[in-house]
Amino acid sequence: VWITVRDNGPGIPREQIERIWSPFFSSKEDGEGLGLAVTKKLVEGHGGFIEFNDAAETGSEFLVVLPRERTSAETRS
Repeated sequence: VWITVRDNGPGIPREQIERIWSPFFSSKEDGEGLGLAVTKKLVEGHGGFIEFNDAAETGSEFLVVLPRERTSAETRS
């Protein structure tokens, strides 16, 4: 299953892209910085992956890919 989430905001500055998955990193003054870190862990815990596609000044895009079913090895762990 593929899910794309896209916005039309200002995008993420290039110097921050490597840090977006880090817990407690936020570009917002009152942000907790847990949203993307927790999302990544949840997606990976279900056998999928999430990636960021830089759209520069036209916004940000995230792709979430999840398997339709979990394999027997994943259900045992």
